[in-house]
Amino acid sequence: MDSKVRENIAKPLKISFILLIVLFVSFGVMSLHGIRSLSRLTRTIYDHPLVVSNVSLLATVSITKMHRSMKDAVLANSLAEVRSWMETVNSEERQVYIYLDVVKENILGREGRQLEREARALVDGWKPVRAEVLRLVHSSQASLAAEITVGRGALHVADLEAKMLDLTNYARVKATQFMENAETVRNRVSITSVICLVVGVIASLLVVSAALRRTFETEQELRASKQLLSNAIDLAPIGLILVAPDGRFVRVNQAFCSMVGYLEEELLQLRFQEVTHPDDHSWDKAIVEQLMGDNENPERMDRRYVAKDGRIVHVSLTTALLRDDLGIPLYFFAQIQDVTERKQEEKQLRQVQKMEAIGTLAGGIAHDFNNILGIILGNYELAAEDVPQDHPARLNLEEIMKASVRAKEVVGQLLSFSRDEEVEQKPVALDSVVKDSLVLLRAFVPGSIEIQQTLLTDSGTILADASQVHQILINLCMNAVHAMEGGGGVLNIVVSTVNIADESGFRGHKLGPGSYVKLSVKDSGHGIDSDIQGNVFDPYFTTRSAGKGSGMGLSVVHGIVRNHGGAISIKNNPQGGTVVEVLFPQLAGGVATDGKEGESARRGETVLVVDDEESLLIMVKQMLERLGYSVRATTSPRKALEEFRRDPNLFDLVITDMTMPGMSGPRLSTEISSIVPDIPIIICTGDCARVDFESVCDPGGVDYFEKPFDKHRLAIAVRDAINKRSHSLDTRPPQSV
Repeated sequence: MDSKVRENIAKPLKISFILLIVLFVSFGVMSLHGIRSLSRLTRTIYDHPLVVSNVSLLATVSITKMHRSMKDAVLANSLAEVRSWMETVNSEERQVYIYLDVVKENILGREGRQLEREARALVDGWKPVRAEVLRLVHSSQASLAAEITVGRGALHVADLEAKMLDLTNYARVKATQFMENAETVRNRVSITSVICLVVGVIASLLVVSAALRRTFETEQELRASKQLLSNAIDLAPIGLILVAPDGRFVRVNQAFCSMVGYLEEELLQLRFQEVTHPDDHSWDKAIVEQLMGDNENPERMDRRYVAKDGRIVHVSLTTALLRDDLGIPLYFFAQIQDVTERKQEEKQLRQVQKMEAIGTLAGGIAHDFNNILGIILGNYELAAEDVPQDHPARLNLEEIMKASVRAKEVVGQLLSFSRDEEVEQKPVALDSVVKDSLVLLRAFVPGSIEIQQTLLTDSGTILADASQVHQILINLCMNAVHAMEGGGGVLNIVVSTVNIADESGFRGHKLGPGSYVKLSVKDSGHGIDSDIQGNVFDPYFTTRSAGKGSGMGLSVVHGIVRNHGGAISIKNNPQGGTVVEVLFPQLAGGVATDGKEGESARRGETVLVVDDEESLLIMVKQMLERLGYSVRATTSPRKALEEFRRDPNLFDLVITDMTMPGMSGPRLSTEISSIVPDIPIIICTGDCARVDFESVCDPGGVDYFEKPFDKHRLAIAVRDAINKRSHSLDTRPPQSV
């Protein structure tokens, strides 16, 4: 065979050999590639059960918090706290369902799916327990609710936690099995590639192809599972965050971003210390040290965050530390609830309680102060009757009278503001109410501020509650005084009328056409910045420094004006300062005034007077004696009762003070009425509006007389009380003998 033929034969053989070598190399490469792909597949499948394991752990945390919140709800002191804790229970319950959905998407094997269904059934079985506890709490059976919570509820939670632990262990066992099976497959692939090249190549190609396909499918499933978990976190109504051990934000949801005013991208560039209030840094450090130690329980605490715009955000924070299988810390997981509104409501409640305490104090002071004023006014009247009109001391007596009347009006104004009464709108003259308020206002306005008033006396009447109109004027005037602090100025108060002819309203407010009474309060202060004029009526808005105002003044005024069918406007005065204008609908007609009645005839009856204030007792005795009555007076209620028992028929009337040592006025009146049921009794008190008369005595034959009083009012009260008894005796049917 010549060389040319051998060459022609060898060439195809060489080509075949080369092709065979290429085939072997390709098979080897493909086999290696298949083994590597299988390794990646094994790792992917191994990670799959870990998702179930981690989510099961998260569900266990939520179950624990759900049960703890249920116990807190049972121990709560108010219905508002019960609702708050039950909202936490409901939130954690929803979170558990979300985690179970993630488990359902990722669990592998029939046994795993059965465990998931059993866990879900246990969560469904928790609802009747929660409902029963809530019903018992609302029906004030807290002890029974606590018994169910720590008994049946705790057992149910323990079963649920055990089931979640079974899920976790099952997922970890599956991961181990996958790893063992993968090792076996790799060995078989290697042996098959050595024994049968062709079959190995084909098998390798098939395995690689299947591995690639399965890898792609698994990655798709994992991506969908991660997306589901991400959506669950983002849609949670409370803030959820993951923080690295060095303090960096790793994951934040939209609720937390909205809470602190940052974008997600901005927060991921920050550490949690940068949004925490500086005064809370030391507390955070202590909690981190506890969690990094042996404490595995979630920590709940109250914290303050500083929002991007500078707002202080009060939050309730629950933090837990997530670790890997080796116990190495991975992330801090925190659930955050915004409680700023609750804190503000608590602050407002404390302010209301403070005002109630002030009102109670004012009522207590009024009794003693009105006794003093009663002595001054009564002795003035007695002295005025004895001093001739042309006597030099007459002018001094008149000045004493004026000062006493002014003091009486101030006490009356303080009591009207402190009383807790229902709002009752009546026809009142606005100019008259403003005059009364100015008496109280002058005591609070510094001497460096001049008060000017222009009150239109024929401005007509409005339908209003006088005490609330007082409150409007005092709030507006105190704001004006605040605007003029330091340099003094002029406070101008004007009452006038205005007519609205069409539906155009008043300065943007919709008011119907008609006549209105306008109250204007002007000051010469620094005015209001245009960029905050739209916020002055918002609750808690204030320009004052901390401790000098709650920010509720203009908000309350706005609410009162609106309830009266009026409108309020605030603007800067072109001449400097601020002008506040308030419009009230005008009523037709006038306000009825009570005329003074003349003193009735005197008959020489005997009156028993009891008061522990000796000066007041002497004054009342002299007044009654000058009115023509015979008077027996004593400072001891027990002596008065003994004297009445000795001769009950001697007395036609009993006048007693409300509060006395040893025996109160209502108690004395009850004892006297048990001896002579129809005896008229007058009880004197410094503040009638604060006394629940029906609860302290039988009001049948008892009249109540408010201090301080003058001789004219005393004469009318005494005569009316005696006349009522005479009328009842005259109209009593004759008794049979």
